[in-house]
Amino acid sequence: MKKAICSTICAVIVGMFAAGVLTGCNRESDVNGFTSSGTAGPTPSEPLATTATNVTRSLQESISGVSQDVLTALGPHAEALKNLSTDEVMKLFRWTYRVEEFAPSFTAAALEDELNRLGKENWECFSIVSSPSGIRVTCKKRPMSAVNYLQYIPGM
Repeated sequence: MKKAICSTICAVIVGMFAAGVLTGCNRESDVNGFTSSGTAGPTPSEPLATTATNVTRSLQESISGVSQDVLTALGPHAEALKNLSTDEVMKLFRWTYRVEEFAPSFTAAALEDELNRLGKENWECFSIVSSPSGIRVTCKKRPMSAVNYLQYIPGM
């Protein structure tokens, strides 16, 4: 998998160099419009279109090959990956609940401190019920999922 991702990135970088995106020059002529042999090169718009087409075709072939490599590498694990993926997605629709009970003598400041502690653990308290036996707080949060970590990936 790591090899397939690296191959894709390399294909894109090589394609960008070939297209002159990173170098600023097209590969068929130098900056004066002449090829390395000294003859006049193609018109400025022609090499870019031709190069872009060639690079696009080359990238599509590379990505297709890498996609096949990924499928081959993941093939034996397809069922397990499907199950793990399904579990991760389902976590987005589940809740975990927590009920805390506090003594009736709790002050407002002490209760606020406890609610802030629960909030730091990502609990959302949605019900607070007072009774002669104490204060009952009911909270919920989503279970941890790999999807939660997407926010730490640059550009996501």
